[in-house]
Amino acid sequence: MRKIWTIARREYRAAVRSKAFIVTMVLMPVLMGASIGIQMLFKKLDDNKDKRYAVIDRTGGDLARTLEASSQLYNQHLVFDPQTKKQIASKIILEVIPLDEGTPEAISKVRYELSQRVEKDEIEGIIEIGPKIYEVRGDPTQTPDQIDDEHAIRFQAKKPTQRAFMTWAEQSINAGVQVKRFTEKKLDPI
Repeated sequence: MRKIWTIARREYRAAVRSKAFIVTMVLMPVLMGASIGIQMLFKKLDDNKDKRYAVIDRTGGDLARTLEASSQLYNQHLVFDPQTKKQIASKIILEVIPLDEGTPEAISKVRYELSQRVEKDEIEGIIEIGPKIYEVRGDPTQTPDQIDDEHAIRFQAKKPTQRAFMTWAEQSINAGVQVKRFTEKKLDPI
């Protein structure tokens, strides 16, 4: 038993005196402090200022109205904490862009102008809803790249942090599409 303690003591001393142990003892608090600093920095980057998005609805405006109604509900109920009344999320402000013509040239021109506004940080992103979005596609195995513009919903943003908005918009548009499909089939959507 005495030999085991002697060997353990010698191994412990060798480990404590090594350069790796000393470096680890110095670096660990530095890395922990840096981790806390990075978390605080990202928390400050999470701003709550109003977010403006452009909506191009090529269905005739039905889904744009659905998105606007949904954004009003969102802004009323989810932007402020009910107890503290403190703003906890960004307000969603939608700007519906009318299309005078449905020609490919006119659509490309509007896309270009809006993408320039995204680059200048005038708006956060663009949603474009195709005119045939209500139709059920025949091939569910198509990838998003294979879907034509008329059956697609396009979203363009400069910042990758728009995931929460994309999720909200997807849910709102899906709800609007489902209501329209149920109504066309004369079924109760609820």
